Amino acid sequence: MAPLRLPVKPQLFGMKRSKSTQKAITLLESAKIDFHFVDISDISSIDGEMIIALTGQTEIPQLFDGGNSFVGYDQIRRFIGE
Repeated sequence: MAPLRLPVKPQLFGMKRSKSTQKAITLLESAKIDFHFVDISDISSIDGEMIIALTGQTEIPQLFDGGNSFVGYDQIRRFIGE
């Protein structure tokens, strides 16, 4: 019997007050991509430390989807094919 695989939404990490994060949110919503947003109001938070550990980058926003990471608005835009 194959293991149960649950669909996982892409995770967008960013700061609500960041213009690039807001642009990425608008871009994903316009593309009708169902995603989960994690607001890291402080890059030194546990979530902030986690994204730095995973990607080695402090730039936001960062999108994680199926083991792939896309750092910054331009990479996210390319991810959705724009």
